[in-house]
Amino acid sequence: MAGARLASFKTEDARDRYAAAYNRTLEAAGIDACQHDVPTRFGATHVVEVGETTSPPLVLLHTMSFSSTVWARNLAAFSAGRRVLAIDTIGDVNLSRSSRKIAGRDDYLDWFTDVLAAFGLTTTAIVGNSYGGWLGASFALLRPDLVSRLVLISPPLVFAKYKAAFWAHLVSAAFVRSEKSAERFARWFVTNSTFTDPVARSWLEQFSIGMPFFGGMGSFPRPTTFSDEDLRSIATPILLIEGEEEPMHDPRASITRAREMLGDVSTALIPATKHLAELEQPDRVNDLVLAFLDRA
Repeated sequence: MAGARLASFKTEDARDRYAAAYNRTLEAAGIDACQHDVPTRFGATHVVEVGETTSPPLVLLHTMSFSSTVWARNLAAFSAGRRVLAIDTIGDVNLSRSSRKIAGRDDYLDWFTDVLAAFGLTTTAIVGNSYGGWLGASFALLRPDLVSRLVLISPPLVFAKYKAAFWAHLVSAAFVRSEKSAERFARWFVTNSTFTDPVARSWLEQFSIGMPFFGGMGSFPRPTTFSDEDLRSIATPILLIEGEEEPMHDPRASITRAREMLGDVSTALIPATKHLAELEQPDRVNDLVLAFLDRA
């Protein structure tokens, strides 16, 4: 890892173009958001804040490479009674700026506690999609005091192994060198009908502008498998949401193992949905998440 470049946009012009697209996605969602750049041990972390600061906190952790704007269709509903903090994962394709390599999930735990401390928080509910779900599960495992409730949307390797088709698609990421190829890469994870929505189209354009012009992710920590012992030790209440057409892993196998291993778990399988349920089926996800968070 020594001497490897830090993850970043290849030029400041590329970053500026991406930032403009990022803001257009938030504007398309009609969200009155505050945006912060929070100092941490690993670099300045970009956070989108929505809702009253006195409301209970809710942290959103996004899919790898897809940024916090993947939650654009959920922010209004989630923030109606909560202080929502959508965090751009350090070292990923978004508006955070890395100053130090993240070596693994222990480093991510240190980074996450730094972000929470910047907002005066010591515990929070978390909603995480894909890699963000893997991070949320890792935080619940390593520091259960930080996580009051946890929603996992299609989390990789937490409950189920990858499909062979996903490994093949992952290899194609190395060949994403244009906006057109980036769009094809992203569409593989999302049902086509999603992009009839203007917010989803704006998000897709933003992603396509960013991924080909971002480098240094070769040493980005990849998800690791959760053992039965790991899962049995997690006491945090969990809601697991899977898309019925999930391309990364078997969604039914994921739900089955979650029910077998976890002590306090609710599950939902959403029809006509792939990997980004929050973007594909926002009303359904909003209802599920809010009911779970409000549960006594």
